[in-house]
Amino acid sequence: EGLATLELDALLRSGQLDKGLTTARAQIAAAKAAGGRAPDAIYGLVARALVEADRTAEFMEITVLRAGDYPTAANFRTAALACLQNTPEDRGKTLDIMRLLTAADAMSDRRYYLEYVGNLVEDGLPNEALTSIAAGRAANLIPANDATFNEIEGSQRPKLAEDRSSLPGTEGRAMTNASSRLAMRAGDAYLSYDNFAKAEELYMVALTKSDADADLANTHIGIARVRGGNNAGALEAFAKVTGDRAPIARMWEALVRSRMQPAAAAPAAAPAPAPAAPTTN
Repeated sequence: EGLATLELDALLRSGQLDKGLTTARAQIAAAKAAGGRAPDAIYGLVARALVEADRTAEFMEITVLRAGDYPTAANFRTAALACLQNTPEDRGKTLDIMRLLTAADAMSDRRYYLEYVGNLVEDGLPNEALTSIAAGRAANLIPANDATFNEIEGSQRPKLAEDRSSLPGTEGRAMTNASSRLAMRAGDAYLSYDNFAKAEELYMVALTKSDADADLANTHIGIARVRGGNNAGALEAFAKVTGDRAPIARMWEALVRSRMQPAAAAPAAAPAPAPAAPTTN
């Protein structure tokens, strides 16, 4: 391990970033093929060099891999923020990344909650917004007298009764509607009320529609299964996710595996410099 780290360090110190990145990828792959994991220093060295070179796409790749091998809250946070910075603005992806941070106990700043809650409000999910605010307060990251969050609470709480009562009707329309959008929306609503079985059922309905976004639906099936305690089923769903949602699914997989095999979550060395937190005011 020491020789591998020294070899990589020498390449990076001499300015051979591309060769160093290729070497790091090979070392990581070889460790996985042998049933182990690369030294955390390998990730740290190459991640730091990529940050300094402003190579955001490769930095995201390495940080997601690092979270898989060393699934700590700090590593999930670094990987998640790298994904956010390297992804065109997309409310759905942002929400799934924030859900990951919440599940990984990696929400460490008021701004994360503001980003999460703001997107939930825009997506019409009042109960999940209120639940997130309550979690932020419980973690002492949202002050009790925070005017912004108090205003959001005041606007969302009155919507709960109507939102709950609308679920059966939305579900019924989703079953017969030709588009997958209504089924996904109904599934997300049930997910927000912790009705994981019903959420999964609606996501499965969405997959049957001709315009289905399989990567989106399988991501949400995986999240519903994680939150419902079906870790093996969650891994099956996340494994089907490809394309630009793949990094999100890989992070969720890492979290699930860390829960199934707690011993794998050994403390990591000091993380590489993380991207800035969300900048929502």
